[in-house]
Amino acid sequence: MEILGDAPEVESGVRAPRRGTAGVAAVCLGVSGLIALLFTGLSPALPSMAVEFGHGEDGTMIAQLVFSLAAVMMIAGALVAGLLSEMVGRRRVIIAGLLVYAIAGMGGMIAPNVTVLAITRAAAGFVSGMMLTATYATIGEYYEGDAREWMLGFISMFSSVVSVLLFVIGGMIVDWLGWRAMFGLFGIALLLVPPAWIALHHGRISNHPVPGGWAQTLRLWPLYLLIVVYTILIYMTAVQSPFLLTERGIGSATTIGLLLAVTSTFGAIGAFAYGFMRRHLGFAGMMAYASLTGGGGMIIAGVFPGMFAYGVAAVVIGMGIGIIEPTIASETLSRTPERLHDRAMGINLAAMFLGQFFNPLVMGPLRTTWGIADAFTIVGSAFLLAGGLFLVSLAGLARRRAAA
Repeated sequence: MEILGDAPEVESGVRAPRRGTAGVAAVCLGVSGLIALLFTGLSPALPSMAVEFGHGEDGTMIAQLVFSLAAVMMIAGALVAGLLSEMVGRRRVIIAGLLVYAIAGMGGMIAPNVTVLAITRAAAGFVSGMMLTATYATIGEYYEGDAREWMLGFISMFSSVVSVLLFVIGGMIVDWLGWRAMFGLFGIALLLVPPAWIALHHGRISNHPVPGGWAQTLRLWPLYLLIVVYTILIYMTAVQSPFLLTERGIGSATTIGLLLAVTSTFGAIGAFAYGFMRRHLGFAGMMAYASLTGGGGMIIAGVFPGMFAYGVAAVVIGMGIGIIEPTIASETLSRTPERLHDRAMGINLAAMFLGQFFNPLVMGPLRTTWGIADAFTIVGSAFLLAGGLFLVSLAGLARRRAAA
């Protein structure tokens, strides 16, 4: 598969059978915001969770694994949604997911122990995978061309903006009301049920998924592998930075939340520029840019101590990570027929959530062996190398096109 070339026009998902409305856009943006709440909204609470659930064990690892359990269940939810929405329609999948998300999410407020909390996180993660898969397929259904690129960019931008607000508000809530109070925000999901019911196409009801689709979706394995690896970078800020900052003497959840919000703020700026950048840089250029900025920011965070240095690192990281998800999602949608968008995006998102779950598993040995700061430096160096490889590939592609 020529992953760096243009998406084929024949039997591709370049065209959209319907036109988007304000209601469709509101649902797509809202679901992306709920995913931000599921993860980044709880980041400032991780140190407090680690203290409560540690009990003489590695509380940091327990908190991170409970935090990341939702990502594991999102893998299952995304894969199930890819087939389920082919049979019952994307609208039904999204509405059912919103209802379960609200109930399971708010259950975290009263979870008596880590086991029950893990169950509520698992349920919320499962339906989040379903909703997000159906949402990306919905974008492919209602938007095409530049409108699709801009919509994907807005999705990422909105998620980053919500993350900024949640980092700030979340830190304050944790300091004032305790980490459990954050779970009350999950009830916001109920506000999206009416627009989803009204705006989305009812879809079809069938006893069987679209036949013969696995060959066309599995051939995109290079894209799925990329999203696994790059999600480790994306979630370095949300999952690992609170512990880096705590080690360096920054103990206030409010301060940690504000510093984490810097990354999301500039991630939103990068995502806002995604539509323009994608038109001029292409797939390989976008991935090179994301690799170099993300990797460079990780090295700055690991090598230079102090709040100012971390602020600089957060800016650099944010400018790159905001464009990774829409870049790979756009390539996936363009390279598969519209009727298989649910299945292809299900695999794509499952790969992304798998990468998120790998983050603490990869960082655990690095942190234990070299310390959290050097672990940031090692990860950053790996992505700088990847950025260089993308630049080499981009130059080779340019030479082939010039020769043709």
